[in-house]
Amino acid sequence: MQDNNNPKILDCFHNALKKNFLSFCGTEPVFTKITEQNETSDIVVGTISLLGEEATWSLMLGLPRETVTPLVLKFAGFEIDFESPDMGDFVGEMANIIAGDLVANLCNIGIDTNMSLPTVARCKGIQILKVSNFVYEQFIYTIPFGKFWVCIISGSKNTQKK
Repeated sequence: MQDNNNPKILDCFHNALKKNFLSFCGTEPVFTKITEQNETSDIVVGTISLLGEEATWSLMLGLPRETVTPLVLKFAGFEIDFESPDMGDFVGEMANIIAGDLVANLCNIGIDTNMSLPTVARCKGIQILKVSNFVYEQFIYTIPFGKFWVCIISGSKNTQKK
């Protein structure tokens, strides 16, 4: 994250992610690596923006079909078809819950932010295109059902005005 030189901000993100995946699937996600992710499989991506005085962030949660389908079953107790609009609701709500905890964690360290509504896209393959003056960090995690990724895009207010 911009101001990612501040490890407390990334700690807030990782703590929110760990807490919620423990709740969603009964286990914490295992961090695999930081990378540029070019996803080629069917995927659902939930995006939420966090807006604050100091900086703005967007959080993208990418769940491939092979991961999200069993995750829904574990979390909800019933299957949701990957092509169903309910899958979008599920991923949007997951992104919303994680971002909500991130906002609370940031508030605890004195960084006030507000959240946008979630946006969800289902697609076949995705490549995150980078925009100048913004910082992109993409984290790959594994859970018992497979892998998923989170991309955090950030920039200070001063950077965005250029």
